[in-house]
This record gives sequence, structure tokens and C-alpha cells, in this order.
Amino acid sequence: MTQGYIIQAQSETDRKQALALAYSIKTSNPDASISLVCGDLNEIKIQHEEPFDNIVEYPFGSKSNPRLNDWQCWWVTPYEETIVIDCACIVNQDLTTVWDYLSSNYELCFPGTIKDFRHQIVKQDKRHEFLEEYKLKSVHTAWFYFKKNNSTMDYFKLADPYMQNYIELFKHKFQPQHLPDDYVSDIMHGIVVNDMALENVTDKNLNYIDMDIVSDYFRNKADKWTDYLNVWSRDNGTVKIQNYATTGILFYKESDFLTEDIFNGQRDSYRLQTKVLRQVQQ
Repeated sequence: MTQGYIIQAQSETDRKQALALAYSIKTSNPDASISLVCGDLNEIKIQHEEPFDNIVEYPFGSKSNPRLNDWQCWWVTPYEETIVIDCACIVNQDLTTVWDYLSSNYELCFPGTIKDFRHQIVKQDKRHEFLEEYKLKSVHTAWFYFKKNNSTMDYFKLADPYMQNYIELFKHKFQPQHLPDDYVSDIMHGIVVNDMALENVTDKNLNYIDMDIVSDYFRNKADKWTDYLNVWSRDNGTVKIQNYATTGILFYKESDFLTEDIFNGQRDSYRLQTKVLRQVQQ
């Protein structure tokens, strides 16, 4: 079974984030296969290509928000098993055991747990509490896994019209006071899971650091968590928030998190790793 990662990127900011993410994945997972998915191959420059094994266009057109194109991932993936990961992530973990676990247990799976930057499990997610009134639950979607088969194709077929018409869908599902200000991937995938009556597609053993929920702590004080918390990059590419080193998968969301120091740290760590591996192979 071929396995690999899909990273979606539309804007120049997305592409820089996707580069940093791909560097970070391959530093910890040097044998990983990673595909960049975009709306126009002509916008891809030579400097965007380095860590990617494939660069492909969406087959059915695309929206500017990459996550609105999640429904196309089933058709665009070159892999039999895929992890779709948001471009605004950094990975600092060998994910071999995660792949083995997913492959053995799931056709489609979303992480069942999120953590804050102190690695504390978030027990109450207040962002989407209103969904309880509609007998809905959101799912965590900074990354998710699927096998490419007929069963999962049905999921992405339903996601197609939902995502392409998300404004109308949200208006149909929610009262005006609960309408999201913008597209929310966690809510959308939760609706698809609910409307298909899917069970056992989340797993609490799987997680990531979700800095969007950290932003929620500060919304009366600052627009972004990056305005409030200190961030820096260590020489080995490890990112620290306040005095906590991030491990596992970090979903940082805010584009200004990716400073030149952090980007260069991911790139340089990848290049050093690649150089060492080549020397060993020789």
C-alpha cells in the first residue's frame, strides 16, 4: 500500500507554509512521500519544489481557501493511503507508528484530541459549543487520514456540494446568531460525518497542538495568539512557544507565526538531514 501526505496551497503565503511543513515532515520522516496540490501549476516556482515528490493541480477547479477543496483530495491523491495536513502545520515527530495504527484500524479517521502549547489536553472546546443545540459535533481537521476506496469516496462525494456551497449550507443548518463568520473546516467535516451517520471516525489516541483554541483564550486581548505569546526557533528546527518545545504536530494557523527564522530552521534541518543520509548511503 502506498502512503503519503497531501498539502494544499493556493496563495504565496500558503506555498511558503507548505514548504516549511514539508521540510519538517521529511526531517522527522525522511522516507515520507509528500504531494503539493495547487490550483495552477504555472504559479509554482523552482524554489517551491525542493521537498515535494509530486506537484499536482486540482482536477475540478479550486477555491482560494485550500480547505474548501478538501473534497477533491480523494481524486487528486496519488496514494492508496493519505494523510491530508493543513499547510499551517509543523511536524516534529516520527509518524511511522501513527501510519501503522491508522492503516490497521481505519478507512477514514480524524484526531479525537487536541492539546494546547503546554501539551495539556483540551477538555472543553468552547468554540463550537453551540453545535450541541443542533445535535452536531465538530471534528478536528488540521490533519486527517483516509484510504482510497469506494467507502471513503462516498464521503468526499457528499463533501463536494457541501463545501462548494458552504454559505448556503451554514444558513440552512444554523440560526443567524450561530452563523460562522467564515468557512470552518472542523464544522464542515462534522456536518458531513453527521449527515452520513458515520461512527468510529475519530480516535482519542490521535492528536495535535491546536493554537486556534489558544487564540480563543485571548480574543478579548489580542486578535492573534502570536500577538500575545513568545515564539522562537532552535538550531535543530524545534519551535518553542513561551518555554515549551512543541512536539508532535503543531497547527499554528496564524501566518505571521512563520517568521524567517522558523522557516529557515525547518529548511536547514531538512537539508542537513538529507546531507547526512547521502553520506551514510555512500
